Amino acid sequence: MAKKNNDPFKDAITTAGTEKAERYSTFLKNELRHAETEEDVRLATHTFLKSLTQEMGVNVKILSEKIVLTGGRIDSLFDNIIFEFKKPNYFDTQKGIVEAIDGRKQKGGLIEYLISVAVMESASLEDFRKHLSTKIGIGFDGKSFVFVRYVSNANSEIDLEKYKSRIKNAQPPQWFPERLDGYFERTQRRDIKNGLRFLFLYLRSISPRAPLTPANVSSRFGERSTHFNKHIAIIYNLLSDKLKSKDAHTTTLFNEWDRVFGKVYGDINDATSDVKTQINERYAQIGFVVKEVDLKYLIFSIHTYYNIILKLLISNLFSSLLNPFQIRSTALAKNDEQFREQVVNAIQGDKFKMLGVENFFETGFFEWWTYVWNENLSEMLREVIYLLEQLEVTTSITKPELIGDMVRETYHGLMPQPLRHLLGEYFTPDWLAEFTIETACFTGKISQTFLDPACGSGTFLATAIRKKLLTNINSDRKELIRTYPKTSIFGLI
Repeated sequence: MAKKNNDPFKDAITTAGTEKAERYSTFLKNELRHAETEEDVRLATHTFLKSLTQEMGVNVKILSEKIVLTGGRIDSLFDNIIFEFKKPNYFDTQKGIVEAIDGRKQKGGLIEYLISVAVMESASLEDFRKHLSTKIGIGFDGKSFVFVRYVSNANSEIDLEKYKSRIKNAQPPQWFPERLDGYFERTQRRDIKNGLRFLFLYLRSISPRAPLTPANVSSRFGERSTHFNKHIAIIYNLLSDKLKSKDAHTTTLFNEWDRVFGKVYGDINDATSDVKTQINERYAQIGFVVKEVDLKYLIFSIHTYYNIILKLLISNLFSSLLNPFQIRSTALAKNDEQFREQVVNAIQGDKFKMLGVENFFETGFFEWWTYVWNENLSEMLREVIYLLEQLEVTTSITKPELIGDMVRETYHGLMPQPLRHLLGEYFTPDWLAEFTIETACFTGKISQTFLDPACGSGTFLATAIRKKLLTNINSDRKELIRTYPKTSIFGLI
């Protein structure tokens, strides 16, 4: 069971995040202290955002009073972020929030601006979907933030007819649809500090880094990538060498893994001559020191690689959530000793332990390499971290629908197809999980309970949670996420 310390903020990253949150919110509040009108709020926010983006190193072009196709005027446009400012305390009433999102008398509003700007940037329906999904609308009244974004979803539908009729002085493009799959998600942050944390995550998403998606992870690390073969060869050769020399740590952890999971694979090296021939031919060309590949060694090496990638990804994400205001630092600038210490600490979950969470990352079978570090492994890990730093991990917060089943998709991309088929490892695609859940009459009502007795990577669980969120879209989303997955959705591994 996870334990918490009395002082959960000993971690330097958390402390720095708290201090920056205080500093930024104080700065913005000072800029707003004399604000009385919508224009005062806009000017104060501009001053703050210019200073903030300069400190972040984000190059953002700021446009004011931009006229869109419908004739409305966007208060401010920061790259893909559209602002709608209101006079102080305007969002104290629900009417004020609705007006910022949907406009006044069916004119203007963040949703209309998001659609209009996406249309202006698009030449096809596919372009429109892409551009619309990259934008975020933000309402701000000097105290509260309202966030609006488009979420693509086949189970929901947006009526675009009313927006088509508002377009002035121009004909809607022929491809402009009457309806669009999806919905506009609305989130409110009622205090400046929490609102700034959310805003900062969106500002970070403007960076040139690729969004964190299964496809982008697989393109960098999957079995068809240019790095996979080289990295697996380094891990396999190190494992083979240390088992041959009977290194205590490596031998103990490998044998324990084989004792626990070996029965699953059986006598795999004797029963798979055709697959083994294919694998031997493939890996003989990429630096394996052995003439004949041991398939259990290979599986263990791939699982080690998978474990490294996922743990470093989660560690990066966790750091971003603890301190979204930090300028992203890199371990690559460290000397060899510092680099090793930082990587091993990340893999062993020191960030979580500092918060009193003792067992989030447990040292297991696949951390054997931390005891037998060498130069080749160090170079490989530097390359892995370099590739991971090309991904913007905050995508999982700002656009969670892009993430999908990261665990399943990453593993699927890493395991060579002949070996995966040999092992009989198949993963349920999302469409089949959705079909099965619908057939089982799970509608997502709050009163319904869901159990997957063999949940694997959690595809059915994630689908059930999404179903519950969509079915109860007008309920308190934060409360839904906090409460119902723990009390009504269960999975057994």
